[in-house]
Amino acid sequence: MSKETLRYQVVLNKEKVERIKEMSGAASNQELLNSALTLLAWALKEKASGKVVGSIDEDASVIKEVVMPILDEVRSPTQEVASTVAGTTTRAASKARKEGERAGNMST
Repeated sequence: MSKETLRYQVVLNKEKVERIKEMSGAASNQELLNSALTLLAWALKEKASGKVVGSIDEDASVIKEVVMPILDEVRSPTQEVASTVAGTTTRAASKARKEGERAGNMST
């Protein structure tokens, strides 16, 4: 991994950041953000491989899926294939329709 750094400025709710920092024991905002990015990267990778990201309690009686818009945008390989096939089918139908319209215009 590259050691190159990036300075990033964001506007966040101070109370929320402090509460999460306290819960996590993070020593600095940088540590908190690095941990959050690490967790998000893992969740994105899991979703991309077709897995559900969530939590389960100790006795496995309650399972909760993480619901975040950013995770909803991740496509699994199966979804990619289906989308590609559907997109190809849609493009082929669109192309055929346009060619049919051109042919119709030529005959008049």
